[in-house]
Amino acid sequence: MYKLWDRVSVTFLAAGFFALILPLFTDFPFRWELLWICSVPAVAVMRVKDIQNGKKVEPILAIVFSVFIFGISLYSLLWISF
Repeated sequence: MYKLWDRVSVTFLAAGFFALILPLFTDFPFRWELLWICSVPAVAVMRVKDIQNGKKVEPILAIVFSVFIFGISLYSLLWISF
């Protein structure tokens, strides 16, 4: 099960990396929200693994902050850009 979560988090980090370099090679405009939308699930998955290993406080704070940033990014992509 840990290998599955590792692969999921690495996949999301790779998607965030591609969202970061996409504007360099195309005419697609840079949107910082795409980077956060892709990388926040990876951070949450890694912190859930830390909770399963016995850590309690720091992973919960990291997950809460990441979900907050994810919400702001999603709001910005959906409503502000129109």
